[in-house]
Amino acid sequence: MKKAIKEEVKRQKESKQDAKVQKYVDKVQLGVQGYKGRYYAEKFYVFTKEDQAEFSERIRQSYIEGL
Repeated sequence: MKKAIKEEVKRQKESKQDAKVQKYVDKVQLGVQGYKGRYYAEKFYVFTKEDQAEFSERIRQSYIEGL
């Protein structure tokens, strides 16, 4: 009886995990041309190339200051 319950719980857990994986959409597509722009847009909401250049400069400066 306990074994059957454990197996059912395990099956349901795996089913939920599979559903999450199927639902996930890779918006950045690492390795595909243009991934840096998509990464900045997705993670930092920086959409234009001009904004990306300014953002990168600020990040570099903050990193150096932090060191």
